[in-house]
Amino acid sequence: LNRFEAAGADGTWVGLMRANARGIAVLRAALDALAQANDLKTADIGSVLTRIAAEGTSVGVVYVRGYWRNVNDLLDLAQARDAV
Repeated sequence: LNRFEAAGADGTWVGLMRANARGIAVLRAALDALAQANDLKTADIGSVLTRIAAEGTSVGVVYVRGYWRNVNDLLDLAQARDAV
């Protein structure tokens, strides 16, 4: 994915990201650039990844299909365990 197109996009960011050493360096450079431009406070992960992709770095997405359950506390965990 080298260019993000919002039209038709559908998904939820679950807070998981994986990056190798090069990816971490690219991510840090993008965050540093946003901080220098005083844009870091208003940036979200989508804008950061779009910026990285626009600069030519390949950004991939892993789609999770099927059953997904939010686990926010011990009760949720117990209910998720019982559902499996």
